[in-house]
Amino acid sequence: MVYVNWRIIGLISIVALIVSIAPLASIPIIASGDQESQDSEVASDIIVGNGTMNLTVPVISVDDALNLAYMMRNITYELFMWEINHNVSVANVTLNLGDKFLDKALELKDNASRRAVVFAVVAAIHYGHAPSFANPVLARVIYSSLGENNTVTDRTVNAVITASNELKSILLNATNYAESKNFNTTLTYYWISKGDNLTSLAQQYLGEGNVTTAFRHAIAGYKAYIRAYSTLVKTVFTQYLRDLGIIRGRSFIPPGLLDKLPLELRSEIKARVENGEIKSIRDVVGEVRKEIQNRTEMWKEREYVQIANILASALVKLSKHPALTRVMMGKQLRDYCYELVKEVASRTNATGLQLLQLSLQELQNRVQGGLNIQQEFQGSVVKIRMKH
Repeated sequence: MVYVNWRIIGLISIVALIVSIAPLASIPIIASGDQESQDSEVASDIIVGNGTMNLTVPVISVDDALNLAYMMRNITYELFMWEINHNVSVANVTLNLGDKFLDKALELKDNASRRAVVFAVVAAIHYGHAPSFANPVLARVIYSSLGENNTVTDRTVNAVITASNELKSILLNATNYAESKNFNTTLTYYWISKGDNLTSLAQQYLGEGNVTTAFRHAIAGYKAYIRAYSTLVKTVFTQYLRDLGIIRGRSFIPPGLLDKLPLELRSEIKARVENGEIKSIRDVVGEVRKEIQNRTEMWKEREYVQIANILASALVKLSKHPALTRVMMGKQLRDYCYELVKEVASRTNATGLQLLQLSLQELQNRVQGGLNIQQEFQGSVVKIRMKH
């Protein structure tokens, strides 16, 4: 028999609580014993498959536990329905299990309130799994929209963007509900803005004909919305228990430290500290380094795209030339130029005009005569600069 003390878990973080109960999401749980106890904590045996686990529930009223379950259900129900409509069967199973535990909690609330609390909290945890089931929705959307030979096309990118917009709409409804209950949604909106930016870039690249880059950004935008939803669920769970005094944290951030961070990073770090996701100064330093790395990668990505666009625009007249089509192997000119620029940058660490010149040289080497790439580029670059 394994004993899990919720008081200890609460002091660590609600994330640990969710992880520790996660295996219960797909298997039946049955509480045993009917006797009430006057102790501050009550152990309830629950049967899990062929074994037994003992949960020691904290001092929380049955009404508070039921309120938590209902709030988690309200935040995730529309998402569950969307996932079920996309034939994600595990979403249907999890929602039904959550509802069964909630019904059991309601049945026991008057005569066995402590065990009712167990069922209500486990129901809430089941509802909290909803964001993870948006991943198989994405897989289904991509698979159903691929072109011949399972290639990514404009239709694939548009399908992902459409799914992202649907997910965002559901997410905003859940966020509005959380705000109406006075929950902190700062970090949720941070990830929503990330998703908005990535989705907008995907549309921009698609309009420019860069399908590969557009697809990559569309996927990243969808994932950001999933992250936002997961953050919202964890925030509501954590803040609710913190407000009840179940989780007690202490600040480890020296006064004034957050004010020294970049302005756009302060609110995110503060929200993640409050949410229990950042637990030490080392974590703060790690997040700042990660943000710097992300910005560097975004800058590089933007430069690759810009140089690839210049190359493709200058050489568009040659796009059907046999020497060029031979090396492109069926790729679109803009996509091919992007891959070439990225490869040259990775090999040489060049940037700016040097990266442009080396990319031109690499392309000339690949076509192996028959075309003067440099001459064609120089003859078109003035027109391109005026256009851009």
